[in-house]
This record gives sequence, C-alpha cells and structure tokens, in this order.
Amino acid sequence: MENSRLDFQLKNDGNAGTICTFELKKKLKNWVGENSSFSEKRIRQIWSATWEAIQNALLHGSKPGDTICISISYGQQDGLIEVSVRQPTIWQDWELNLGKRKKEKLHKNQILIEGTTIMLQLADYIDVVDSGRLIVMKFSSKVKVMPERKIIFYTDEIRKPEMIPIVLTKV
Repeated sequence: MENSRLDFQLKNDGNAGTICTFELKKKLKNWVGENSSFSEKRIRQIWSATWEAIQNALLHGSKPGDTICISISYGQQDGLIEVSVRQPTIWQDWELNLGKRKKEKLHKNQILIEGTTIMLQLADYIDVVDSGRLIVMKFSSKVKVMPERKIIFYTDEIRKPEMIPIVLTKV
C-alpha cells in the first residue's frame, strides 16, 4: 500500500468542474488502482458516484468561494474504498435524496435515475453525517450492475422534467 489516503480540496468556483474532470478524476483512478485490486470498471463506478456527490456539494452544500474536501482511503481490514465529501453548508433536504424512503423506492425499482440514485446504486454503503455536511460512501470491489431506467433531463431553468426513455449506459 503506497498511500493510506488521498485528500483533495476543491474550491467552488467557475473552474470546479474542469478541475474535477481533468485533475481529481485522474488522481482518484490512479490512487485506487495503485492502492487496491479493484477492476477498472469498478474504479469508473467509484468515480461516477464521487462525481455525483461533488456536484451535490457544489450545487447544494456550498456557495461560491467555499471549499469542499474530498478524501479517499482504502481499508486493508475490510477491503473497502471509502470516499468522503465534506461541504461547509447544511444540505437541507438530504433525507429526501439519500434517506430510507428513497432507498426503499430504489430497491423496488420505483424511481428514476438522478444523481443521488446513481450514488445509491453504485456505493455499497452511504452515510450522511453532520446534517448533510458529510457524505461517506463505501465501495467493495464487486462491480455493480445498473438496471435500465428512464433518465430525467431538465430542459429549462424552472426544472420541469421532460421524460425521455433512454437506456442508462453501464459504467
């Protein structure tokens, strides 16, 4: 094991998406690949769930100029990759997005694909701590099979959902 942990700080500004796409994504993939025996496909799934958590932190858990902290670690005893995303602001409706009722709907296949749904499907475990300021996801090495679902696309600023039947591309 080379490094027990990867820490990354992301400033909520106009460059956050670019930094994630070109810098953090590469660091995460390289770090997980060097510190675990996870498959490339599973590493891509970890990135997808992490990216969704980061987008939520940028949109709902911080304001411009705030810093979001991302930590990735590998538990040698349990064999799990842990990703935590800490945001400075309380996520007011986290229970609606990551809570028990949403998980139940997801397992009954009664829910459409959106960011938090992707997180719930790809992570083996998600915990929300400190009133939604900290999201902790744990991942086993087992590749998740994503079901085919419809995806919600928002077409205007009012965010009225336009349903478009699309087969979710498997990560």
